[in-house]
Amino acid sequence: MGDRTFGEPSPNAVPGFRGTEVDIDSLADFANAVRAELELNYRRYAKEIHSTLRGRGQPPFGRDDRLIELVAARTKYTNCVKEIQELLVNFDRATITLVKAAEVIARNYGDTDARVADVQKVVQSSRPPGRGGRQIAI
Repeated sequence: MGDRTFGEPSPNAVPGFRGTEVDIDSLADFANAVRAELELNYRRYAKEIHSTLRGRGQPPFGRDDRLIELVAARTKYTNCVKEIQELLVNFDRATITLVKAAEVIARNYGDTDARVADVQKVVQSSRPPGRGGRQIAI
């Protein structure tokens, strides 16, 4: 059995499995960039955006309830404004969840290559000299 590259499925993998290769340093940079993007381009304006949307809770048109079409249009407008507010809140939450996940992965796996290299050194140095034996790829 030869060396496998990271992301290459093992012989015991689930059929159809495809690994994903990720550069951990790039992942940490990605998390920082997305967090900065959220802060600078959304959160900085979020209060103003939500305030504006709340102010538009009542449609700026058609206050006469005698026209069924107008009532339906006001209801649709109000529901759309509420949905926009929910989408914006969920966008913020999902973005932060993505950032936190990337940070956790980068933190937890950042030194994995160094640890694997250390394990390989220990395994290789613990072999008795002059004894052949079968080598395994780690």
